[in-house]
Amino acid sequence: MGVKSCSVCGSVNSPKYQQCPSSQIVGWSSVSNHLDVTRGSVNRWLKWYEADGLQGLLTVKPPGPPRKLTDSQRQQLTDWIEGGPLIAGYQSGVWTGPMIGDLILERFGVSYHKHNVPKLLHELGFSLQRPRKKLARAAVEAQTLWIRKRLPGIKKARACRGVVLFGDEASFWLDGSLHRTWARVGQQPHVETYGLRKTAHVYRAVSLQASPRFHHMFATVFNGNTFFAFLKKLVRTTRRKLFLIIDNGPCHNLQADGVEWLQTNRHRIELHRLPAYSPNLNPSEGSGRKPRSARLTTVSSRPRTNGTRHFAKHSSGSTQHQKCLPVRSRGSFDP
Repeated sequence: MGVKSCSVCGSVNSPKYQQCPSSQIVGWSSVSNHLDVTRGSVNRWLKWYEADGLQGLLTVKPPGPPRKLTDSQRQQLTDWIEGGPLIAGYQSGVWTGPMIGDLILERFGVSYHKHNVPKLLHELGFSLQRPRKKLARAAVEAQTLWIRKRLPGIKKARACRGVVLFGDEASFWLDGSLHRTWARVGQQPHVETYGLRKTAHVYRAVSLQASPRFHHMFATVFNGNTFFAFLKKLVRTTRRKLFLIIDNGPCHNLQADGVEWLQTNRHRIELHRLPAYSPNLNPSEGSGRKPRSARLTTVSSRPRTNGTRHFAKHSSGSTQHQKCLPVRSRGSFDP
């Protein structure tokens, strides 16, 4: 139906009617067909134009629902997140979306959907990141002192063509993996289990050379006697003097015979102990991560043959962790 009058300029007989944009509309159907829209849209646009002029026809972003948290509450939430979960009363050291949603509900009585919590955190200037581990018990002063005082003494490995090694231990389960096996189609196999857990203990040492070498020895238990046997095995591998850097584990405490042997063979091997809680100074610390996660099914069946080669194969890449050494000390170990 055509427009008979205009609310802006009055009747069609008004002198201003010819200049009014509304007077150009002859009928809702013709306009809607021309613009390929519904008649209701044309009617709605006309009402917006009559109410606010051309500004009423501009597209604006919907304001959306009002904020659930006030500015002061958002600032307080920011301070809690930056303070960490432990200070806020949680047991974990990392924030998760459900934890922050629980914190908002507990402190402010406001409920957020789990999908809206990340949006809120982005608005507050936060992003999802992978944290770096920090040794809580590490003595930074002791580590600095070791690098300045003890490390220069190991530099004499260059003068005597010695070999610097980093030693560590690793333990991993020998349970058979039930991941996959070959069987007849439609006949699921069964593997008998007895509820017993077997553990493999391995001493290992990584040399810092142009072509690093990996040394290892399986042991029934970690103690001073098995560590003594590992030291004797290391000495037999080369004629060059060994400078073995180890941590302060209790298994590294030798018995009287081991101490005497170490004094007698001090021209063949020296032990240098790192400060307490200093895995960041030992690149061999990361060599046990891959064997722990790998499926060592061959170790449980033949631990001295295939299993040993399998462990050595996956642990030989531990020299990549030399990058964790301080820059000033990493170059000092080069032979």
